[in-house]
Amino acid sequence: MKNVMDLQVWQDESQMPMCLEELYASECVKLKRIRGLEQATKLQKLSVTGCSELEELPHIEALVCLEELWANHCVKLKRIRGWSRRQSLDCCQVRNH
Repeated sequence: MKNVMDLQVWQDESQMPMCLEELYASECVKLKRIRGLEQATKLQKLSVTGCSELEELPHIEALVCLEELWANHCVKLKRIRGWSRRQSLDCCQVRNH
């Protein structure tokens, strides 16, 4: 998913597939929240780079297979829930500039 300009909230938690391994939601400039992310327990790579309205990433501790997180240029990102309970990531980049 790239440049989905009008997407504001990934609304329906039941739409988040449990078998999802990669989610690239780059440049979705109106995206504020991703609901149900914790249900994607097989997720290995997550990129929300350029989602300038994104305010938080929920329940990242539930993403036990997550290896890579990219959240650059998410200027309103204030919280990554469950971050302190994450053991490690192979690659993590979170920058707001």
